[in-house]
Amino acid sequence: MGQLACDVRDRPHSPTTRKERILRTVLQEVIADTDDPPSVRKLHWSEGSRTELTVRKNRTGYHNHINSEEVTELIRELAFVWEDAPIVSILNRLGYRSGNGNTWTEKRVQHVRHTNGFPACPPPDRRLWITMQQAAAALGVSEMVVSRLMAQKSLPAKQWYSLPPR
Repeated sequence: MGQLACDVRDRPHSPTTRKERILRTVLQEVIADTDDPPSVRKLHWSEGSRTELTVRKNRTGYHNHINSEEVTELIRELAFVWEDAPIVSILNRLGYRSGNGNTWTEKRVQHVRHTNGFPACPPPDRRLWITMQQAAAALGVSEMVVSRLMAQKSLPAKQWYSLPPR
């Protein structure tokens, strides 16, 4: 039995079917207790010894392909001002990827909004925030004047994101 265990450990590139066959030979029973958050596995070996393993379980909805909290928060904030198509463009320009490593699409942004309970962008007349271009048009000045007013703190503003240098 010990030689079989050494074969499994010393040959990591051996076929999975061989490793499974060896484990089925040396393991008599596996009991999984999944009631408590850390899952407990009790292994009963054919020679009579027993081993207990504690395995951390993922929380519901959390897995290896979850989006980063930074991206999720950025989507939440951008949804106050932008519809999904511009958010997609911003996320891709900034180099963010989805939890699976994919580029962003409107469907993926919609999914993040839906699963996290973020509302869609309100119609233009009901938005709480406006862009710098919209502020310049509303004030009848250039974007540079709006930018200076923001720098002087005369005009309250928040920059949702900054683009990387080109």
